Amino acid sequence: MQQELRTGHGTSSQNFRIVAENQDGTPSSAFYTYAEEVAIEQFIGRPIKEDVKAKATKWGNLMECVVFNALPMGYELCHKLTVVHKKYGHIWSGTPDLLSDLKVGEIKCFWVKQFVLFSLALLSGDIERVKREFPGPYWQIVGNAILTKKKYAELIAFLPTKEQLRTVLDAVENTDFLKDFGLDESDYFHFRVENIEQFPYLPDNCGIDPVNTFEFEVPFEDKIFLTKKYIDFDKEVKRVLATFKQ
Repeated sequence: MQQELRTGHGTSSQNFRIVAENQDGTPSSAFYTYAEEVAIEQFIGRPIKEDVKAKATKWGNLMECVVFNALPMGYELCHKLTVVHKKYGHIWSGTPDLLSDLKVGEIKCFWVKQFVLFSLALLSGDIERVKREFPGPYWQIVGNAILTKKKYAELIAFLPTKEQLRTVLDAVENTDFLKDFGLDESDYFHFRVENIEQFPYLPDNCGIDPVNTFEFEVPFEDKIFLTKKYIDFDKEVKRVLATFKQ
């Protein structure tokens, strides 16, 4: 990720906070809390949250590369490329996982419970269900579709089977897999076959596939809604920032 294009910006992974509303349609506390965080970043010129290399984060980064290897040709892995909005680039940025000529893709490698629930929502093919049950991934990909000017989006859920995980861990340990994808080998010291039970996986021949996807045309009204929310968010960030400078 290009951190300089993310610091002091609303980012796609946090779009669910920007669109969060109370029952009466007014912005929720999540909106105002996030605006304060972004204002502080603009004020001090650096991120206020450290880049925590937690186990789950490292897991997700690794699994994204695994999924990319398994996808049909046509996608470009771009999870280190941050894009800013053409008009609102001072406040709005995002880092998509995948891009093709026609669509933007987002890979989610949740641990077991969330993987199953997310997969079921995707397999329903119901945009409103995905939006309601998983607003984070939904509004993230809507935002990235706007930033990359794509009409279509694809949400992807992945959790390996035990045999797939064994193959991945062996590749981490004995090949240049990490180096080939630009991952820091020191972050994956404990990603070893002998530690396989420390990681999530699906039993072989269980009731759900390891990869589940949902491709859809991003609703135009949702693009408009999110854009309007960013305009309001920009105003709130500027208001908060002005109070710091008094």
